[in-house]
Amino acid sequence: MAESTILCILAGGRSSRFGSSKLHLHMDGRPILTHIAHRLRGPLRAGCWLSIAPAAEQPPGAGGFDRIVRDTRPHAGPLAGMIDVLDAAARWPSCEQVVFVPADMPLLTPVQVGRLVVALRRHPHAVGVMAQSAGSRVQPLPCAMRVRPGRDLLRAAWAQGVRGPHRLAQRSTVLRVALCGEADRTAYSNINRPGDLALVEQTYRVTMQANEPSRP
Repeated sequence: MAESTILCILAGGRSSRFGSSKLHLHMDGRPILTHIAHRLRGPLRAGCWLSIAPAAEQPPGAGGFDRIVRDTRPHAGPLAGMIDVLDAAARWPSCEQVVFVPADMPLLTPVQVGRLVVALRRHPHAVGVMAQSAGSRVQPLPCAMRVRPGRDLLRAAWAQGVRGPHRLAQRSTVLRVALCGEADRTAYSNINRPGDLALVEQTYRVTMQANEPSRP
């Protein structure tokens, strides 16, 4: 892993199933965005970007990111946001790959994201890497993508009507690495509904509050 990697947190969703913005969740007093960035960016030695909706106010913790990329398509899903991020990353000559992490996976650790990055580096012909559970279910996020070939793949998929990143796993240039036991399954847990907080609360004190942007 090297500084040519960008960690991008995808935070452009509506949080409709949760009932309010998940970006106002705090883990042990820190905004969820700050928590995820601090947890992952150091071990990855990566720049840290944030992807948000076009007209959204900057959420708590946004002030600590190296760059904010706003979606050009409002609430069109994570694939649309990923395209915009890869477009921006392609203008940075030193940037080789982007690790996309959703804003609602606070239990992810460097083990899971690092495994994706290492797999991508070991397979130079691969465009991206995702995880897959024992039951063959693809976990589309987090994922690692090479910048320029990834941008081309996502643009072509979008033009073909693909809207979900999970469908990219069907492409021959996208690798799938196996999830390894209960620790991985826990780390990949999403906060989709309020009841999903129970698992996170086993590790962190979770509160809901809006405040000024803080540094990760």
